[in-house]
Amino acid sequence: MDCSLFTLDPLSKSKPKLNPKAIDILEELFDVFFSYNAPLIESPEVLSKELATKAKLVRWYALQELKTDKPCYAIENYKLDLKSLMPDADDEQTADAYAQTITYGLFLVKLHAGSEALRLDAAFAQIPGNEGVIKAIFKNASTSNISEELRWAVQCVEELSRRLL
Repeated sequence: MDCSLFTLDPLSKSKPKLNPKAIDILEELFDVFFSYNAPLIESPEVLSKELATKAKLVRWYALQELKTDKPCYAIENYKLDLKSLMPDADDEQTADAYAQTITYGLFLVKLHAGSEALRLDAAFAQIPGNEGVIKAIFKNASTSNISEELRWAVQCVEELSRRLL
Protein backbone atom coordinates (compact mmCIF):
# COMPACT_ATOMS: atom_id res chain seq x y z
CA MET A 1 0.00 0.00 0.00
CA ASP A 2 1.38 3.40 -0.92
CA CYS A 3 0.91 6.43 1.27
CA SER A 4 2.48 9.64 -0.03
CA LEU A 5 3.00 12.26 2.64
CA PHE A 6 4.12 14.83 0.07
CA THR A 7 5.41 15.08 -3.48
CA LEU A 8 9.08 15.47 -4.31
CA ASP A 9 8.57 19.00 -5.63
CA PRO A 10 7.97 20.60 -2.18
CA LEU A 11 11.19 19.03 -0.90
CA SER A 12 13.15 21.66 -2.80
CA LYS A 13 11.39 24.32 -0.72
CA SER A 14 12.48 24.99 2.82
CA LYS A 15 9.19 23.84 4.40
CA PRO A 16 7.38 21.07 2.53
CA LYS A 17 3.65 20.92 3.12
CA LEU A 18 2.48 17.54 4.40
CA ASN A 19 -0.79 16.03 3.27
CA PRO A 20 -2.96 15.80 6.42
CA LYS A 21 -5.09 12.96 5.02
CA ALA A 22 -1.96 10.96 4.27
CA ILE A 23 -0.73 11.48 7.83
CA ASP A 24 -3.99 10.00 9.14
CA ILE A 25 -3.69 7.01 6.79
CA LEU A 26 -0.06 6.47 7.76
CA GLU A 27 -0.93 6.67 11.46
CA GLU A 28 -3.66 4.08 10.96
CA LEU A 29 -1.26 1.80 9.07
CA PHE A 30 1.28 2.05 11.88
CA ASP A 31 -1.40 1.35 14.49
CA VAL A 32 -2.59 -1.76 12.67
CA PHE A 33 0.95 -2.95 11.98
CA PHE A 34 2.29 -2.52 15.50
CA SER A 35 -0.81 -3.77 17.29
CA TYR A 36 -1.08 -7.01 15.31
CA ASN A 37 -0.76 -10.22 17.31
CA ALA A 38 -0.82 -13.46 15.40
CA PRO A 39 -3.73 -15.53 16.69
CA LEU A 40 -3.23 -19.01 18.06
CA ILE A 41 -4.34 -21.60 15.55
CA GLU A 42 -6.74 -23.51 17.76
CA SER A 43 -9.36 -24.60 15.28
CA PRO A 44 -9.89 -25.27 11.58
CA GLU A 45 -11.94 -22.05 11.40
CA VAL A 46 -9.05 -19.91 12.69
CA LEU A 47 -6.66 -21.69 10.33
CA SER A 48 -8.91 -21.14 7.31
CA LYS A 49 -9.35 -17.43 8.13
CA GLU A 50 -5.61 -16.93 8.60
CA LEU A 51 -4.74 -18.80 5.40
CA ALA A 52 -7.34 -16.75 3.51
CA THR A 53 -5.85 -13.52 4.89
CA LYS A 54 -2.36 -14.53 3.79
CA ALA A 55 -3.67 -15.67 0.38
CA LYS A 56 -5.21 -12.21 -0.11
CA LEU A 57 -1.83 -10.66 0.63
CA VAL A 58 -0.11 -12.90 -1.93
CA ARG A 59 -2.92 -12.16 -4.39
CA TRP A 60 -2.51 -8.39 -3.98
CA TYR A 61 1.24 -8.51 -4.60
CA ALA A 62 0.81 -10.91 -7.52
CA LEU A 63 -1.71 -8.52 -9.05
CA GLN A 64 0.72 -5.62 -8.59
CA GLU A 65 3.33 -7.67 -10.45
CA LEU A 66 0.91 -8.36 -13.30
CA LYS A 67 0.14 -4.64 -13.59
CA THR A 68 3.79 -3.74 -14.16
CA ASP A 69 5.39 -3.52 -17.59
CA LYS A 70 7.68 -6.42 -16.75
CA PRO A 71 6.26 -8.85 -14.15
CA CYS A 72 8.69 -11.17 -12.38
CA TYR A 73 9.35 -14.45 -14.17
CA ALA A 74 7.47 -16.55 -11.61
CA ILE A 75 4.23 -14.66 -12.27
CA GLU A 76 4.79 -14.43 -16.01
CA ASN A 77 5.43 -18.17 -16.27
CA TYR A 78 2.44 -18.93 -14.04
CA LYS A 79 0.25 -16.79 -16.28
CA LEU A 80 1.42 -18.74 -19.33
CA ASP A 81 0.80 -22.08 -17.57
CA LEU A 82 -2.65 -20.98 -16.43
CA LYS A 83 -3.65 -20.10 -20.01
CA SER A 84 -3.78 -23.81 -20.80
CA LEU A 85 -6.27 -24.37 -17.96
CA MET A 86 -8.13 -21.05 -18.12
CA PRO A 87 -7.59 -19.50 -21.57
CA ASP A 88 -9.65 -16.40 -20.76
CA ALA A 89 -8.13 -15.70 -17.33
CA ASP A 90 -7.56 -11.99 -16.74
CA ASP A 91 -4.94 -10.54 -14.39
CA GLU A 92 -7.26 -10.64 -11.37
CA GLN A 93 -8.07 -14.32 -11.92
CA THR A 94 -4.40 -15.10 -12.54
CA ALA A 95 -3.34 -13.38 -9.32
CA ASP A 96 -6.08 -15.17 -7.40
CA ALA A 97 -5.14 -18.58 -8.81
CA TYR A 98 -1.45 -17.93 -8.10
CA ALA A 99 -2.19 -16.94 -4.49
CA GLN A 100 -4.36 -20.00 -3.89
CA THR A 101 -1.81 -22.32 -5.48
CA ILE A 102 1.07 -20.95 -3.40
CA THR A 103 -0.90 -20.72 -0.14
CA TYR A 104 -2.51 -24.11 -0.24
CA GLY A 105 0.53 -25.72 -1.86
CA LEU A 106 2.64 -24.63 1.13
CA PHE A 107 -0.05 -26.03 3.43
CA LEU A 108 0.19 -29.31 1.50
CA VAL A 109 3.97 -29.31 2.02
CA LYS A 110 3.48 -28.75 5.74
CA LEU A 111 1.13 -31.74 5.92
CA HIS A 112 3.47 -34.04 3.96
CA ALA A 113 6.94 -32.92 5.01
CA GLY A 114 6.73 -30.76 8.12
CA SER A 115 8.03 -27.30 8.88
CA GLU A 116 11.63 -27.82 7.78
CA ALA A 117 10.52 -28.04 4.13
CA LEU A 118 8.48 -24.83 4.27
CA ARG A 119 10.51 -22.62 1.99
CA LEU A 120 9.43 -21.62 -1.47
CA ASP A 121 12.83 -22.62 -2.87
CA ALA A 122 12.57 -26.17 -1.47
CA ALA A 123 8.84 -26.86 -1.31
CA PHE A 124 8.52 -28.40 -4.78
CA ALA A 125 10.73 -31.33 -3.73
CA GLN A 126 8.26 -32.19 -0.95
CA ILE A 127 5.06 -32.13 -3.00
CA PRO A 128 3.81 -35.65 -3.69
CA GLY A 129 4.30 -36.97 -7.22
CA ASN A 130 0.56 -37.30 -7.82
CA GLU A 131 0.29 -33.50 -7.47
CA GLY A 132 2.21 -32.88 -10.71
CA VAL A 133 0.67 -29.53 -11.63
CA ILE A 134 1.27 -28.04 -8.18
CA LYS A 135 4.78 -29.49 -8.11
CA ALA A 136 5.59 -27.94 -11.50
CA ILE A 137 4.23 -24.55 -10.40
CA PHE A 138 6.34 -24.63 -7.25
CA LYS A 139 9.43 -25.67 -9.15
CA ASN A 140 8.89 -22.74 -11.50
CA ALA A 141 8.27 -20.34 -8.61
CA SER A 142 11.38 -21.52 -6.79
CA THR A 143 13.72 -21.31 -9.76
CA SER A 144 12.36 -18.11 -11.32
CA ASN A 145 12.98 -14.52 -10.38
CA ILE A 146 10.37 -13.33 -7.88
CA SER A 147 9.96 -9.76 -6.66
CA GLU A 148 10.94 -8.90 -3.09
CA GLU A 149 7.39 -7.81 -2.25
CA LEU A 150 5.85 -11.01 -3.53
CA ARG A 151 8.52 -13.08 -1.78
CA TRP A 152 7.66 -11.30 1.49
CA ALA A 153 3.96 -12.15 1.06
CA VAL A 154 4.84 -15.80 0.39
CA GLN A 155 7.07 -15.82 3.47
CA CYS A 156 4.04 -14.69 5.50
CA VAL A 157 2.28 -17.88 4.35
CA GLU A 158 5.37 -19.93 5.19
CA GLU A 159 5.50 -18.43 8.69
CA LEU A 160 1.82 -19.15 9.32
CA SER A 161 2.21 -22.74 8.16
CA ARG A 162 5.22 -23.23 10.44
CA ARG A 163 3.10 -22.25 13.45
CA LEU A 164 0.77 -25.20 12.84
CA LEU A 165 1.28 -28.18 15.12
